[in-house]
Amino acid sequence: MFVSNNKVRVKSNLKKYKKYGEQSVVEDMMNYRGKVVTISKVLTNGLYQIEEDGGSWIWTDEMFDELVTNKVGKVVNIVLTQDKIEKLCKINGKNIDTVSIGEIVSMFNDLPIWK
Repeated sequence: MFVSNNKVRVKSNLKKYKKYGEQSVVEDMMNYRGKVVTISKVLTNGLYQIEEDGGSWIWTDEMFDELVTNKVGKVVNIVLTQDKIEKLCKINGKNIDTVSIGEIVSMFNDLPIWK
């Protein structure tokens, strides 16, 4: 089951007029085979609308292959308060004078972001 704003891949082997769950695939839906789309609205019982078709068609869980994660260049952890500085310094054995508010204290590459 997916939620709004999830990026999902439409099955590349989707068949026209075949029934997937409660819904059948119509010709216009074939344009999205193998493409990543965005869930715009969650209806009931695993039924969805997608942004890319303007909500024109009803999609089902069975029409999608997978949830796709977004990638980001950098995710950072920034010190926001004096209290956090004190905790970080105690944990990492740093001198409290070497860390200031607003400083980036850790950085990660390509973490998956789930919406």
